[in-house]
Amino acid sequence: MQLADMLEVALHFAGVKDGKISDGVDAYLESLDEVFNDNEDIAEMGVKEVIQVINSIKITHKHLFK
Repeated sequence: MQLADMLEVALHFAGVKDGKISDGVDAYLESLDEVFNDNEDIAEMGVKEVIQVINSIKITHKHLFK
């Protein structure tokens, strides 16, 4: 299993609609810079940061979630 697969699983359990997981991944990747304002090393992200980005896209991309 690759990291991208794990992100899809996380988004599924966060409530992304079936058939919208790919869009959720895109939204997640686009939101990284917005959430961290280019000030943090994204390569050093941990669990808290991943949750923070997912919570952000729950607000900005409500249409993707159940």
